[in-house]
Amino acid sequence: MGVRMVMESPVSQELRMQHDAEQRIDALRRVFDAVPDAVLVIDEHLQPQWRNAVFEETFGITNGAGIARLLLDNALPERTWHRLPLPDLSGRAPDFDVHCSRILIREGVAWRVAVFRQRQGVGTQELHP
Repeated sequence: MGVRMVMESPVSQELRMQHDAEQRIDALRRVFDAVPDAVLVIDEHLQPQWRNAVFEETFGITNGAGIARLLLDNALPERTWHRLPLPDLSGRAPDFDVHCSRILIREGVAWRVAVFRQRQGVGTQELHP
């Protein structure tokens, strides 16, 4: 008896690759939802592309564009923490420590990843991205 090899059709290969990609994206969503800080990803046109569960719980599902504009209006430097009052779902504007990083998506296109950590109390605290 010989070994019989079954070849995948191009359509089957494409469907398998699509399924694998969807599983990786779902896994990444779960990873970012486990991050204890609010995270917002903003494209080169300052449009929100992704937010984690903590961002939604803190700022809401539809407030990404408004938060992106506030970041632009305050011209926050990259890769350093800055204090910024931001409107949360309760209607208050507590102070958040905000950290922005640019990530290269492809040649000539960079997005921003913004991390928002609500300040706790009056004392100083050491911040790590």
